[in-house]
This record gives sequence, C-alpha cells and structure tokens, in this order.
Amino acid sequence: MAESPVLLMGGAAANLLKGRGALQDIDQMSLFKPLCKYCGTIKRVRDIVPTVRKALAIAQSGTPGPVFVELPIDTLYSYQSVQKEVGGGGGPKKGLVNNILSWYLNNYVSNMFAGAFDSQDVTPLPVDLPLATESQVQSAIEIVSRAKKPVLVLGSQATLPPVPADQIRSSLETMGIPCFLGGMSRGMLGRNSDIHIRQKRRDALREADVVVLAGAVPDFRLNYGRHLSRKSKIIAVNRNKEQLYKNTDAFWKPSLAVQADVGSFLLSLQKGLKDFKCDEEWVKSLKAKDQEKEDSNRKKAAEPVNKYLNPLQVLYHVESTLDDNSILVADGGDFVGSAAYIVRYSIYLHFLASLK
Repeated sequence: MAESPVLLMGGAAANLLKGRGALQDIDQMSLFKPLCKYCGTIKRVRDIVPTVRKALAIAQSGTPGPVFVELPIDTLYSYQSVQKEVGGGGGPKKGLVNNILSWYLNNYVSNMFAGAFDSQDVTPLPVDLPLATESQVQSAIEIVSRAKKPVLVLGSQATLPPVPADQIRSSLETMGIPCFLGGMSRGMLGRNSDIHIRQKRRDALREADVVVLAGAVPDFRLNYGRHLSRKSKIIAVNRNKEQLYKNTDAFWKPSLAVQADVGSFLLSLQKGLKDFKCDEEWVKSLKAKDQEKEDSNRKKAAEPVNKYLNPLQVLYHVESTLDDNSILVADGGDFVGSAAYIVRYSIYLHFLASLK
C-alpha cells in the first residue's frame, strides 16, 4: 500500500441476482480483499451510512490505506423501481409456488428499504492512532541526548494527520538534527533549510552515531538496511509493524523499535530533549558534502550531449521555473531519483512519485 487513505465505491449486480448470470456480475470482494484494508457490501439501504462511516475510520486508522464499499444496484434505486423490477411485471400469477415466491420477494424488498429514511448518526467514527508509550519516548530521548552525530530520515508517514506539518517542522528546527527527506515529506523544511541535507545520504548514515528512521523503511531505498552502520544506534518509528521490522532479519537491527504515529513521536521527542541542540559542526560537515555533490551535478548538467537531452540540465530548468504552488508528478526510477536531488520543493505533498 502507498499508505494513502482512499475510499473506493463500486456498483454491483442486485443482491438477489448475484451469481445468477446478471449483467457485469463479478466477485468484486475477492478481487479487492487482497488490496484493501476493509471491504464491505451493502445488503440493506439503511446499512449504507454505518458501512461508509466504518470504512472511512478504517482507512485512516493505523497504517492508512484503501477501503472498498460495494453498492449493489438494488440499494441505489427507489423503492418503487426495485419493487417493480423484482416483481417482474406481467400481472399476478396464480398457484401456491408463485404465491410463496411473490410473498418472499415482497418481504425481500420491504426488508431492504426498512428504516432507510430514519435519522442516522453521520459524524465520523474515532480513528485508531498508535502512539508511543512514555517509556519508549524516554528511551529515545536518552539515546538522542547522548548523540554527537545524529541523523533523521523522514518518510511519507511524517505528513499524516493528526500533527500539522508546520508543528513537525518547528520541532525539527528546534532540535537542529540534520534531516534527509523522502517520499511525501519532501518540501517539509522549505527550499533552503539549514538542516535539510539532500546529497550523500549513504555517507552520512555510515558516519552517524544515531539514526532516527521516522517513517523511512530500510527497503531498496536504503539498500535493504545495508546503508545503516552496525555501530549506529537506530531508532525506528513506523505505524506499520511489518515495515518497522523490514529486513531486520538480514542487514540491520533497531536499538529501539516504536510502532507509533511519526509526527506525534517527533513532537514528544523534541519536548523531552528540551535544551538539546545538535552540534553545528556536524551539520556544517554534511552541508559541505551536500554542496560538493551539488557542484558536481551542475557540472554534469552543463556537459553537452550529442543526442537527445541532458536529463540533469532539464531538471535544473524545471527547478528554476517552478513556483511555490507547483505540483510534480513523476515516474521513472533514475529520473525521479535525480529529481529528488536537484529539484527543491517549498511545500510538502507537492512531489508525487511512484517510489513514494
């Protein structure tokens, strides 16, 4: 999942005709269950509101993700239309079997619409949000407070509600820990932040004595954890337990693993650190390497090409023409990777890439 709460709603064959060869009748539930956090189908009109409320809460709870609600066609039409369709037309039919069938169908329609127009609670259901315990936060505070060369790696989860991005940015700037931003968190620190490091992440992770993975996952982007030094103390924070421990059986081990909301954790960490301020010389050394790589990229961008376009030059042109409200949608591994280094984002959630 891309960790985005999405409500999918789809029509379907009438409940009464499912599996009987109705037009476009397919088993949508089996199709969506492996992909969605929750799948629900509507049997009665009065179930629409509570089912959608439940789906929306599940979509936003824990690790956000897609949910699917199926609405068969007989739950979407008026009572009169459904009754007429179910009756089949042609006038009353005689005989015991037909009388029993008619009775069953009339009760079916009556039950489907029973209570359909009664007043219902439409307020949102509470969202289940995993939070770090006090002992987990305290353990993190003790680790970070003793760090000489800490690094923060933020992933898309840092942008999730309920903590506003501005509050997270303020906490990061207060701590002064150098940050690498990935996924949807790009732009969270503005275009030219003193603590935002964009280049040489692998070298920084190897040199750091403490690494905080704030929603970042040691998958292919961190070479499955190989980029993390075994000498570093690693604090991993993620809403998803599977992502939290990704590849810990092979290439890295967390000193502290916290299944919790990233934004809430970072705020608690900063409050607990109080007067902590990262060593400026450490930040300056990373900034110097950052600038060194930036200069190298600009030289490559200026190199002439015999055919087609110089991709780095294209990206620098994009960078120079973007305004603050621009939204970038990108795909293509190498091109997107280069864009992450060259194009500066002033607002988070404005860079949409297939690689999260």
